[in-house]
Amino acid sequence: MNVIVAGGSGFLGRHVVEELARRGHRLTVLARGTRTTPDTHDGNVETIACDVAAGDLPIERLRGADAIVNLIGIKRDTAAQTFQQVHVDAVRQLIELARQISARRFVHVSVVAARPDERHAYHDTKWQAEQLFKESGLDVTILRPGVIYGPGDDMITHLVKMIRFVPLFPVVGAGSSILQPVHVHDVARCVAETLARPETIGATLEVVGPEPMQLREVVRTVATATGLKLWIVPTPIWFQRVSVWLMNRLCSNPLSTPAQLQMLIDGMAGDPRPVDEQLGVRPEPFRVETVAELQRGIPPLFGFSLRLLGGSGYPERKGQ
Repeated sequence: MNVIVAGGSGFLGRHVVEELARRGHRLTVLARGTRTTPDTHDGNVETIACDVAAGDLPIERLRGADAIVNLIGIKRDTAAQTFQQVHVDAVRQLIELARQISARRFVHVSVVAARPDERHAYHDTKWQAEQLFKESGLDVTILRPGVIYGPGDDMITHLVKMIRFVPLFPVVGAGSSILQPVHVHDVARCVAETLARPETIGATLEVVGPEPMQLREVVRTVATATGLKLWIVPTPIWFQRVSVWLMNRLCSNPLSTPAQLQMLIDGMAGDPRPVDEQLGVRPEPFRVETVAELQRGIPPLFGFSLRLLGGSGYPERKGQ
């Protein structure tokens, strides 16, 4: 199958491209900016630099595609890239592209937190994008992942850096919001299986881990994987909001964004059974052993770790 992958150079995108290429699909990756992704798949992956939201699409080069996978998304609203532009305007352009090149099949990767919400633009624009696809008349399947973890992710990377830096970790409220972390490899498999199963057209499937966990349990699992002791400190939501706001004003690459904080406050849970039943994918549980492998390649926060200074490098994981 000839597949266009929009947003194929990001964290999730790289894993989806790898999975689809492994299954023999010919891929055209649309990526913002001028960076070119090397093709390590025997010429089956072509990367085109373009701004999808602006309609900067080489129509003639994209003809012949059988399907489009949309992975475009951001977690931080900036003047250069707003949620409206990336989540909504880009979807309008992709729907128009599909009509022009006669590619009816679509897999749209949204988020389990998508909902109409004028107070929170991230959630609202994700929901708007879903509605555009549902009204498009195209053969669309919507996947709604929860918190995604894996090599190169945000969640594990940021948690590990903070745990290595100081022995205190502030959780939102009591840390009781519910998450169901899902491995990026399982999300990529879901995308590939969705393309292979036309019976999923019209479905909206939640892609989440099998076990609901409280936020503080997730943090504790990551701490155990690092082999370092950690004191989890409940923190008022207003304090977290102010801290994240300041971080986003002062840092070019903040550890958290207002959108991510809101998802932690609300929780990101779902029902994993339909993905198992309709796609044959049973996501792996969030385990200490998996996180222990991931944390080994993560560099320290600010280039050094207060807790590892004077040590021999990365700590060995201690038993639970």
